Amino acid sequence: VMAPPPAPEKPVTTAPAFRILWDASGSRRPADVDKALKAVELLPRETYYSLVVFRDMPEEERYFSSRAELMGAITNIQYDGGTDFAALAAEMAARDAEQKAREEEAKARAEEERAAREAERAEQRQQLMDIREELRKAREEKEKQRAAAEADAAAATEAATDENDES
Repeated sequence: VMAPPPAPEKPVTTAPAFRILWDASGSRRPADVDKALKAVELLPRETYYSLVVFRDMPEEERYFSSRAELMGAITNIQYDGGTDFAALAAEMAARDAEQKAREEEAKARAEEERAAREAERAEQRQQLMDIREELRKAREEKEKQRAAAEADAAAATEAATDENDES
């Protein structure tokens, strides 16, 4: 029997669609294992799975991206030891609490990033408003200068006309 390929790292996307808790104690009968394998075969082919093999203590959770990978790992499990459901429950509660804490941290980071982006956008909007105000003032000043130049030109023309009339 060949060993299955190593399980991929935990998917970055989301939690596994299915978490399989597999009793690998020595008391499991082959018929029970066959029934459980048939149940696993009914799961979707392509989704994320996690597998926790347990006996007296749960093993490290492993992650798979297909049912075929999961089945490969399950078929190579060695059955021995006793079953300690209390240890399994405590370990799974601890893992779930850690996962929830990681998810909360991720949410908090995402919220901080969102707030930083929003603050940056607000600053950019303010800078744009400031530039528009500077442009408005520059246009007003230019218009005043143009009006003054026209007034000066008109006054000079009038003065020249008056001089010509006097001569």
